[in-house]
Amino acid sequence: MSGIHRNMFSSEYARGGLIAALAIASLAAALSLPPVPENPAYHQFADAREILGIPNMWNVLSNLAFVLVGAAGLTFLASAKGAAGFVDTRERLLYVVFYLSILLIGLGSAWYHLAPSHVTLTWDRIPMAVAFMAFLSITFAERISVRLGVWLCIPLLLAGVASVIHWHFSELAGRGDLRFYALAQFFPMLAVPLMVLLFPARYTRSGDMLGVLACYVLAKVFEFLDTQIFDLTGIISGHTLKHVTAATAAWLLLGMLRRRHPL
Repeated sequence: MSGIHRNMFSSEYARGGLIAALAIASLAAALSLPPVPENPAYHQFADAREILGIPNMWNVLSNLAFVLVGAAGLTFLASAKGAAGFVDTRERLLYVVFYLSILLIGLGSAWYHLAPSHVTLTWDRIPMAVAFMAFLSITFAERISVRLGVWLCIPLLLAGVASVIHWHFSELAGRGDLRFYALAQFFPMLAVPLMVLLFPARYTRSGDMLGVLACYVLAKVFEFLDTQIFDLTGIISGHTLKHVTAATAAWLLLGMLRRRHPL
């Protein structure tokens, strides 16, 4: 093996090691914490208005954004243009999983906001966990190796779903534990930008991934400021804006797919 090849291998190996180290450190951090129960006030949203007979109407109806974006994504991926936009056809399947989960988030979240409870929240969080893990698998496939991304997809999806099921049954047992669901949600937010920065792109417009992440971070800010935003506007709450902004993140990703080309 030539010196150049050795250096390239060592560099790629080192970059992959950073991703693995981040995963191990994140899991260790989660395990080092005591179980984290759900906040008893979680189901109390700022905008609880019943309009036209629909409880929490705006938090329910804003989930239509997820349904529309999910359907648009699946429609594009089923089209000839969508199919032709991938270097490897296996990559398209990862995006199908992602946009199907986005559609299901809209349905699950709407059901949850109609009757907020731990039970309905479970069906909101399961497709969310699937979306996080699918997004992570997509980035592995596009930045490191298609084979790796596809190989990791099923274990990651199972881990995401298991994190929600673990939380659900821990709450039923009176020992609520959100640690692993939080890990499933926030680890991709750390790993994806790191992979974008460390590994070369295989498509144009791949930097749009960072815009998608920024949009999701903004959605979390809106969620945190739910009451303050509703008090300020008197019209719309932070949680409603969270739904629209998070759906916008998935729409930006779809825009990337429509406009990009293989390098």
